[in-house]
Amino acid sequence: MFEAFSQFGDISSEYVYFDRDGFFPEKEYVPTDRGHYFTNNGDMLPWLRRVFRQYNTLVFHSMFNATAWDFLAHETNIASHSVWVVFGGEIYEGLEKPALERLELMRATTKNVKSILTFTQQEENIVKECLGRHNAVGRYVYLQDWQPKQLEKQLTEKSLPDSFKVLLSGKKVALIGNSGTPANKHREILEALSQNQFNGLILLPLAYGAHEAYRKNVVDVARSFFPEAQVVVLEEPVTNDIYRTILSCVDYYFFAHERQQAGQHWMAALATGMPIFGYMNGASSQHFLELGFHVGDVMNPNLSEEFLSDFNVNVDHYRHLFSLERVHDLWLEGLQLSI
Repeated sequence: MFEAFSQFGDISSEYVYFDRDGFFPEKEYVPTDRGHYFTNNGDMLPWLRRVFRQYNTLVFHSMFNATAWDFLAHETNIASHSVWVVFGGEIYEGLEKPALERLELMRATTKNVKSILTFTQQEENIVKECLGRHNAVGRYVYLQDWQPKQLEKQLTEKSLPDSFKVLLSGKKVALIGNSGTPANKHREILEALSQNQFNGLILLPLAYGAHEAYRKNVVDVARSFFPEAQVVVLEEPVTNDIYRTILSCVDYYFFAHERQQAGQHWMAALATGMPIFGYMNGASSQHFLELGFHVGDVMNPNLSEEFLSDFNVNVDHYRHLFSLERVHDLWLEGLQLSI
């Protein structure tokens, strides 16, 4: 979203970040004079009351903050000024056995906001059926300036931390999941690759969302299937530039999420024509298959040359569907802005 709006010359935007631990990697790639950073609701919500009329639209993304739901359920003036850009986890996790009070807050907020944007049809259905949104629901897409091929210009000895320079060894690199949560189904993917006799490097991004016990278990499982030298683990957060450099080394993407997750990783794979394998009944796989992209089955990965060659068609298809102009128009429509 940051990169998309930075390229829309007819939209002036500022960014608000909330993190109780004060972890703001966004400071690395967003102009400081356009960012507002908060670590507690007691500062952020009064600030919103003071300034919201200065903006045409407020965009909320990743609303895991229950206090924000309560705020928008009762502050109807601010809610009617706002757009909720749905991150899959908000509704899949938020609607997993919710308390009645929480459910009523979500329904009130859903009713009050100016518009709602989802990434997939499945999420739109949930918003309408479970949260009672009767007005139109729009779409959004991620955008980054992915190169048509791997980002070779970034592949230098200075681009990567020492612990990741093994990714430049020339061996095939398989990215397993996007975080350290059980939703990634690490064991199932690792077992499938082992049965497929994959002999490249296993890259495990476990910095985000992992509990220490689960992280350790994933690493142990990986090393039980593959030699330790083949297992590369990302355990600490890195900047956006470094992570994109790491992604530029990836040859295969494997995601077993059932809900919409790892959206930016999907876009990276599709834009560069890298083979991507998803859970066939999952929201993301179904979404991109319906759009006409070539996607493999993560639980039964076909690594034959013939099957892998078909991923090349994704590059042109991505450029057609997700050009800057098309993304710009889609966001404008969703945000209901008149430029």
